[in-house]
Amino acid sequence: HTINVHPEYQGKGIGKALMKEMEMRMRDAGVRIMELEVRVDNKKAVKMYESLGYSTVFFLPSYYGPGKNGYLMRKRISEE
Repeated sequence: HTINVHPEYQGKGIGKALMKEMEMRMRDAGVRIMELEVRVDNKKAVKMYESLGYSTVFFLPSYYGPGKNGYLMRKRISEE
């Protein structure tokens, strides 16, 4: 699945709120670890994910096409 925030609404906390809501729902469903992929050059998104506690675990060369690299990021959302 893909989640995007329209550029007009970026920087207003909407993306962060969506991620927190998704984490809560996944935790309630018994998920312990969340993973996501993000383009390396999407610096704003990478910074937001890091602020939410996600860590880069893998570099994904050409994941989004030739020369369009990505990161796999991960966060433990539950200890259960």
